Amino acid sequence: MMFNIYTRKYLIWIAASAAFTFLCCPVHADDTKKAKEAYMQGQKLSEEGRHAEAADAFREANRLRPSYRILYMLGLSEASAGRNQAALEAYEAYLAEGGDKISSERRKWVDGEIERLKKAVDAEKVSEDHPASDAESLRLAKRAYQSGMMAYEEGRYVEASEHFREANRIKSSWKLWLNIGQAEAAADRYGLAIEAFGTYLTIGAEKVSAENRTYVENEIARLKKMIGYVEVSAPDGARISIDGISRGMAPLPSPIPVAAGTRHQLAVSYEDVFILDRIIRVSAGLTVQMSARKRTEIAQPQEIPELMEEETEDEEPEEGMSDLELAGWITLGSGAAILAGGAVTGALALMKQGELEDKCPEKQCDDSESLSLKDDTEQMALITDILIPVGGAIAATGAVLLIIDAVSGESENESVSLTPFTAAGSAGLSIEGKF
Repeated sequence: MMFNIYTRKYLIWIAASAAFTFLCCPVHADDTKKAKEAYMQGQKLSEEGRHAEAADAFREANRLRPSYRILYMLGLSEASAGRNQAALEAYEAYLAEGGDKISSERRKWVDGEIERLKKAVDAEKVSEDHPASDAESLRLAKRAYQSGMMAYEEGRYVEASEHFREANRIKSSWKLWLNIGQAEAAADRYGLAIEAFGTYLTIGAEKVSAENRTYVENEIARLKKMIGYVEVSAPDGARISIDGISRGMAPLPSPIPVAAGTRHQLAVSYEDVFILDRIIRVSAGLTVQMSARKRTEIAQPQEIPELMEEETEDEEPEEGMSDLELAGWITLGSGAAILAGGAVTGALALMKQGELEDKCPEKQCDDSESLSLKDDTEQMALITDILIPVGGAIAATGAVLLIIDAVSGESENESVSLTPFTAAGSAGLSIEGKF
């Protein structure tokens, strides 16, 4: 077969494209796999409070497979790690690359974060240019630290944590995160303790002594057995707090760790209005998912929380028929069908009986046609005698099953077995089961 020049060029182009795809796709797939692994690692590190390391993982994921969505996660992690300039750059790149694909609400929130970060970066530059203000900050930070140590020694652990956090706010120091973690752990606020310890290891990095690193890693492993997680879905920019402590703005990069087995006050506010305020309890190792919506998205007024919880406990999820009800309807329908069959055969038997009586008024017919008609009549009668009682028994059983289901409801241990039987001169249905 001969091809013209255009056909041949087309075939060559197809072959080259196929070869290129074959050779290049494995590398592309490998990069995608590595990017996914880096992204998952970033999420895991973020959950552990190791935000700087999480940012590094997200940065690697974006290098392998650039995506504006990864840039958003990078910005969140950099901001949580206190690296304001890096967070600012990530958010600006996110808006530039995301373009129209970013929702208006998300863009509004990120714009607000960019403004905040710009002010923080400017403040850092001013602080560098004015060492005298640093001296004053150091004095105030030391005073807050000393108050924290005193409160810790007196067993006022929550107050101690607040003083340590205040000292860190005034004069940031990675060493203070160890004090914060110890105070939070002593106060049984294990989620906050894990986050503080994680931040200590992340920011301290190689400056953390081997002894302290081992101690903190053991503490994190111990505390992880005593925490659960809260995953909050809320409008972008909504402020989320647990037990009166701000845990950031939605969307959060990962679920919030909290102490398991105790009551926690979850509050979510949007534009200075509380859209969720609930008492929650989390089991160890599990994640509770909570959803908060803007008031304009709520079609009906919210019920009183206590009533909602009480009703939720009693409510059963809407499902289809129970097994018992389904068996009842199937059994009843089968019985009705058999009864209908018996009615048909009975009608035929009566018709043939009438024909036989007309043909043999004296009931003495010996010709083959009359004998055949007699046999047919008896056969139809026998079938009718079997179908009607069996159908009636099965239909009655179905009705009984429906009554039992209506009275007692569905049981977790329902087990029903139906067995029809026939014998000489009798027929019926046996039922076995527990309700």
